[in-house]
Amino acid sequence: MDVHPDLLLPDRIPEMERHHSKPSQVLPFALYALCALSDEELAACRQQCVADIDCDDNIVQLAPKAVFKDQSLRIIVEYHVELGFGGQFDGKFFIVVVHPSSYTVLVVALDDDELQCKPDLLWSKIGKSGLVAANLGIGIIMWDEAKDHSMHKIYACTCNLDVTFNDFNLTSVMALRTLGPKAAAALDEELMSTGAFSIDQLMELAGLAVSQTMYALSPPSKSPNILVACGPGNNGGDGLVAARHLHYFGYKPTMYFPKQSKNELFGRLRTQLEQLKVPFTDDFVGTAKRSDWIIDAIFGFSFSGEVREPFPGVIKALAESKVPVLAVDAPSSWNIETGPPDDGPGKDYNPDALISLTAPKPLVKWFKGRHFVGGRFVGEDIAEKYGFDVPPYKGSDQTVEIGSQGEKL
Repeated sequence: MDVHPDLLLPDRIPEMERHHSKPSQVLPFALYALCALSDEELAACRQQCVADIDCDDNIVQLAPKAVFKDQSLRIIVEYHVELGFGGQFDGKFFIVVVHPSSYTVLVVALDDDELQCKPDLLWSKIGKSGLVAANLGIGIIMWDEAKDHSMHKIYACTCNLDVTFNDFNLTSVMALRTLGPKAAAALDEELMSTGAFSIDQLMELAGLAVSQTMYALSPPSKSPNILVACGPGNNGGDGLVAARHLHYFGYKPTMYFPKQSKNELFGRLRTQLEQLKVPFTDDFVGTAKRSDWIIDAIFGFSFSGEVREPFPGVIKALAESKVPVLAVDAPSSWNIETGPPDDGPGKDYNPDALISLTAPKPLVKWFKGRHFVGGRFVGEDIAEKYGFDVPPYKGSDQTVEIGSQGEKL
């Protein structure tokens, strides 16, 4: 397992207050590395950062001292604070390569005063670039509260896109600890006992996260026709809830729900969709061909054993589908620990996108597509108890896109 770099930061940088009296201006970002990179590799990384941000060539420049191999991020911060007062580099933001094998790149913000410290030329394009902006909150008034945020304990952050440059790969990785099957089952039990959640509440929040992920992948103006395949368990219930939200978001969902549970909750969820005139179909393959996306909500993390009818043919169709697929919590037929099966209909199934509910599961090791985490109903204390990380959600978002890898404890 790779050793995570030391990305902890000092509690306070009083010197940053000196920047508040300076007029706002766009200065080059300094580029550093916490790993051993040659001059050629640094130059290639700088060019890729410029290309990903789509900015002027001079907006990202190598720092006078750029390589801090095997040192901590705190050392770079101390160096950069002094460098920033020279007036040639932006003193509040910098870029650092933090991982030697995956070329993980992190944009660090040392001050959260958006009115004075927001370089529009660069910042406005971060969201579409190959970088992730991680504001670590140093220098803000509420730092005593902010420093306890999960971003203060970042293991590794990087882009949301796989961007290959020369012989290097800027890999999509935000290393979050994964949640194994026993811990996941115990967590669900605790949430619905001492946590005081009902299954309805958890399903509603999970389904909302699925629908928001679908919107992030492709809005209804681009991909209106969504086929939602639901299994008989709670994963299928998440799909039913997601379809209702998708309807209100402006999509045209169609339901494939061949084995309805006798639980009255599923009957109510189906009735809600029928009242919205959301169609149900028995023809999965034919409907899939006419769809823009498919949501796989058939089997979740608790799946084990043999895939039973009518789902073998459905999973085979998912594996062969040219229509993109979003899987809910787990690609159907995958084992939570060991990933895709060695044989059977799911052997070659690897969907285009995955939303892990609550936390990534160990199976993400084998997943190759875009990866999201959602289900925003767990606090830091519970997460620490069960050994996983709460991802850095923004604002009212119910999902966050991360990479496909994680650290299993």
